Amino acid sequence: MEAEVKKWGNSKAVIIPSEEVNKLDVNVGDKIDFSIIKKEEINGFGIFKGKKLPPFKRDHKALDREF
Repeated sequence: MEAEVKKWGNSKAVIIPSEEVNKLDVNVGDKIDFSIIKKEEINGFGIFKGKKLPPFKRDHKALDREF
């Protein structure tokens, strides 16, 4: 199930979709237990920008090989 966090007064709220409410038979006043996992959008463009890479080391053995 995925839901969007909305502003509700000075708080934030999540509306449980009716399909889930019906499937789980959730009613007003019921106590529920749930976990929250924040989804993050990942844009691959520039993902390694500023990434510190180890210094380049030339492999002389590979250069001496004959193909």
